[in-house]
Amino acid sequence: MKSLPFPISIELILECLSFTLLGENKTVVEAITQIWYSIFLSQNHFQLLTSTLRELANSKNIKELSDGVIEIPQEQFLRLQKVWRTWLEMSSWTEPWIETQRKSLFRKDPLWDIEAYVDDLPEEHKASCEEWFSSGILLPEQRRVGLVKQNITMAGNK
Repeated sequence: MKSLPFPISIELILECLSFTLLGENKTVVEAITQIWYSIFLSQNHFQLLTSTLRELANSKNIKELSDGVIEIPQEQFLRLQKVWRTWLEMSSWTEPWIETQRKSLFRKDPLWDIEAYVDDLPEEHKASCEEWFSSGILLPEQRRVGLVKQNITMAGNK
């Protein structure tokens, strides 16, 4: 896509709810990982996200935009564009509404039995998973400086 400031070659392998993200450009892989998993983003990741969303929201079709790599039926693409435009509208909101929603969901919804989920993990992953459920950030603490923007793709209903 035109908004990406570097050439990319990424292979995404989806298996039910798990995925593997492979790529030569570690900057791109980190940006995608943070956008998918962290509720707070750096200014650079946020700008990458919003410029890509603008490009998607204003495109006539995804196949042309992606040079034929991605193909989505036009009806579905138009529905996705509504979501992308909503996220762009939310990009100027400043109150911590995403973090508030996330914490409320984890407290109220019995489907989010975090303790049971963590208990089923291999021992070496338990601490980092608990930390992610607590903070919503998928970065080591020493790298969390500058996470100044809420990740609008994590939005539910306000």
